[in-house]
Amino acid sequence: MEEIVLESVRLIAADQVSELVISQLRSEHIYSLENSSYVLMNMVLVSSKNGIQNIKNVLANHKKAKRAIAVLIDSELQVPEMADIDSVLSFTNKDEFYNEFKSFLSLIRHNVEIHGLVCFDFNDFFTMIKGRNELSVHSCAYNEKISEATSELRKNINPNHANYLLTFTVEHYNPDTFGEELYPIKTYIDELPDEGNVFWNFRESSTKEVVLFISKQILS
Repeated sequence: MEEIVLESVRLIAADQVSELVISQLRSEHIYSLENSSYVLMNMVLVSSKNGIQNIKNVLANHKKAKRAIAVLIDSELQVPEMADIDSVLSFTNKDEFYNEFKSFLSLIRHNVEIHGLVCFDFNDFFTMIKGRNELSVHSCAYNEKISEATSELRKNINPNHANYLLTFTVEHYNPDTFGEELYPIKTYIDELPDEGNVFWNFRESSTKEVVLFISKQILS
């Protein structure tokens, strides 16, 4: 099991269920680094109306970060507009919150904290999630060619007016052959809706996969 140690994210629980989620993540070696000097996001998990009311209190107990983000375990919850909250996030597949959230944290680790070989950074990431957004993370492994994964990802419904991050891994980066490897990625990106922003990133890894992250803004 991959260990994910987050340096830029401080995970904060707003209620009892949220505490259990963070504890379960830690048991799977997914956690925020204590006393990190690189914290950019205070990420508050919320599962109840009492948790909504407790957001300001728990944030006040932690050092202020560049952004404050509320993550809804129950996507039906409504968070009133708060001056100290920059993003309110939920997941499209609400029945799979835990697995979706794990994938989201892994995406942050590998694309915000470890920048990869393309300049995708925190500001790009925050552009994707600013405001009230519904998230989904789709990943697909491949054996030999990246096109194996992009063909599978075409089965996902890509909404209009959404922001996308398409990130992928290659076992070894070879600038002489990379253009050929990149062609299926370029083709897939060209098929995404014109509205919204499209970002991409890649890194070297023995785990071969393509990940599509979609952030769809919910208008109030």
